[in-house]
Amino acid sequence: MRSRSVFLIIIFTFLTILIGMMFKSHLSEKPTVVIVLKDLDTQYWELVKAGAEQGFSDFGVNGKAVAASLGDVEGQKDLLKSILKEKPDLLIVSPLNSDIVPTLEGFNANSIPVLLLDTDNAWGNKTSYIGTNNINLGKMGGMLLATQLQPGNEVAILGGHISEERIKGAKLSLEAARVKIAIETFNLPNESGPVKEVMETILEDYPNIKGVFADTDIKALGALDAIEEYGLNIPVIGADGINEMLELIEEGILTGTVAQNPYDMGYLSVETAMKVLQGERVVEMVDTGVDIITKANASERLTFQQRVLEKLYLRFFSDTNSMKTFTYEFEMSADEGEREKYFPLKNGDFSTGLKNWESHVQGWDRQSNVSFAEENGKAKISIEHTGINPWDILLFQKDLTLEKGLTYVIEFDVNTSIDRKLELVIDNGADGGYHRYFEEIIQITTDPQTFSYEFEMPTTDVFEFKFLVGSVEGVVIENSHDIFIGNVRLEAKGAREN
Repeated sequence: MRSRSVFLIIIFTFLTILIGMMFKSHLSEKPTVVIVLKDLDTQYWELVKAGAEQGFSDFGVNGKAVAASLGDVEGQKDLLKSILKEKPDLLIVSPLNSDIVPTLEGFNANSIPVLLLDTDNAWGNKTSYIGTNNINLGKMGGMLLATQLQPGNEVAILGGHISEERIKGAKLSLEAARVKIAIETFNLPNESGPVKEVMETILEDYPNIKGVFADTDIKALGALDAIEEYGLNIPVIGADGINEMLELIEEGILTGTVAQNPYDMGYLSVETAMKVLQGERVVEMVDTGVDIITKANASERLTFQQRVLEKLYLRFFSDTNSMKTFTYEFEMSADEGEREKYFPLKNGDFSTGLKNWESHVQGWDRQSNVSFAEENGKAKISIEHTGINPWDILLFQKDLTLEKGLTYVIEFDVNTSIDRKLELVIDNGADGGYHRYFEEIIQITTDPQTFSYEFEMPTTDVFEFKFLVGSVEGVVIENSHDIFIGNVRLEAKGAREN
């Protein structure tokens, strides 16, 4: 009996030590956190990413920030499904809309905590929301606009598909100041060009407009462009606090804007993630605050954001206008390598047909219709319908490597049977979050043209070289046409002379 008790004590002690060692080992491992943003290319989201990356460093997190194409709900769903297979310790996501929620349930079913970032949702299984109180943001923006108006003045409100709370807050302040809302426009894209066109129509239809509230700074800039072209002096209030707005405030062109704190948002999301993973209780909402920016504080804010972005930017553009040749320079990193280091692209003269080249055809809402062939040493892309997105039709090469410190040259010949545009992109693919190192929208014509670019790469990365020939800049083409691309070069500058 005594020996049995001793045996049980030994077993219990052994198990206690083993469990303790396993627990200690688990704690010593860096937790894995993935952040899914709405975009990686606009300044606002670059600041969010910068804050998150600082959080990864400060809190010892194995983390990454990724995004699908801006506004691509299906793309965000696919990205989330891919991340679920990786089984991170925690997910932080800025949902494009409520259609994302069923995909998030998969994380909940696998006991992976989910934090919402920037955009809240009534989803009951979220752990916390980190972001702005958008009703308060709208109230502050409406109040800022109302201080520049008189009771009875008319204003226009410009909003996007997720701006309901901001608009609600702005209306509360404007109505309290007895300012009339002449028109509300919803579902606008977060692009200055389309918003400018809408604003021009508003100015024609509502000539007594005395002010504009826009739910983002980008929309505000589009409205301002239209107002300036009409020779009017109308106050415009936006939201977000991007650098271009801050510069206009600093110059006295605009009186103010309402700014979120995207850098803090990214940082606090990682801090909250660590609290969750350590078993701490967290609040339902981490409010990252709203600031009113005027000429008095615009410079301080602008300096901070410029310093953050200088560290983050992988692109710096310097444009020239000679002979249809464009030169771009941006900083990256450097290594020794083999021939692929200097000539990463293969079969650019299509001498072996379409070998090494891949194609992609996608039709989400309208079916893209296209065929690919080699003809007379060129890639021939025969298009019946472009689809609705630039990436609906692609000709590309993947799994190529650009080395840091090298200056590369891009060159290609192109002509088309009808005048249209194509987009040239170098990005790091799905695994890298489709971060674009290089992008350019190019007008192509029936006359053969040669386009040439130079750039210095800032870091070594595996990338994809893409011609996007779907619906570029929103132009859907239903007429049959052909695009011919030849003599494609992507090589280290001077490599042929060495």
